[in-house]
Amino acid sequence: MLRNSDRNTQSIPSLLMSVNANIDKLDETCLNISLLDAAPAEWNFYQPLGDDKMGELVDSIQSIGLMSPIVVWQRDNSRYMILSGHNRVHAFRIIYDKTQNNQYLSVPAKIICDIDEDTARQIIIDTNWVQRELSAIEKAKSIYEKYVSIAGNKIRAKKGDGRGPTVFDDIAKYYDIGNRMVQRYYRINFLAEPFQEMLKSGAIDLKSAEKLAGFEHETQMWIYNAFPSQLDNKTIAKLHNVMTKSEIENVFLDAQKLKHHGMYLFKMYVPYEKKDSFEAYVKNYFVEK
Repeated sequence: MLRNSDRNTQSIPSLLMSVNANIDKLDETCLNISLLDAAPAEWNFYQPLGDDKMGELVDSIQSIGLMSPIVVWQRDNSRYMILSGHNRVHAFRIIYDKTQNNQYLSVPAKIICDIDEDTARQIIIDTNWVQRELSAIEKAKSIYEKYVSIAGNKIRAKKGDGRGPTVFDDIAKYYDIGNRMVQRYYRINFLAEPFQEMLKSGAIDLKSAEKLAGFEHETQMWIYNAFPSQLDNKTIAKLHNVMTKSEIENVFLDAQKLKHHGMYLFKMYVPYEKKDSFEAYVKNYFVEK
């Protein structure tokens, strides 16, 4: 099993890869569900399965059994904290309540002993990232927690020239996603709660969320309260976090005027040598209309 002393010789990504590899090697056992405790909410910030998905999981377990054992952390009080498998344990409880079959009082599990709290938290994040279809907010929180873990342990040679892999590079490599996407999800953690709700509902997209997150919280709330009916992706795309409130207001006023007059702002680039002929074409088009 991984020892805490390994932190002195491994980067965080390779450290966690070795933890996950060790999990795969662990023997499987059965644990009574009465011995299991959920991870703290601040560690396990992922939404539980909805009723439909939970129903599918329950049906699957009853039909073919549990495909993947849960992963737990053995604590000093002879109890076990769930690191991976909160939904599966809940499904077992549902099935037992429905059937009273003692078979569902125990769940297949793999037990981890010699890890610290940070590694336990990272296992929760990693397994959810791999096993679940996460919302944008859940991905953002996962990236933020991963960033805090890596930056806080900073186990890499000092880069005197300021070059070399960054924390964002480490996370991008670890999760096999682009560095730019990692930074975008990281920034969304600074998005005001009303805009987080808009992102969750699909009212704004990821790019708009990142744009808004670049403003101070007070400015975000002012935008949300001052222009509630104009918060669409096209208008938000025109904002920049160096703008004054007056400049931001002008962006929304211009968008409102265009909409009121039934106009749509369309921009495109044309070859410079075609500029005059294109302008003439546009003018003739409106004269004909």
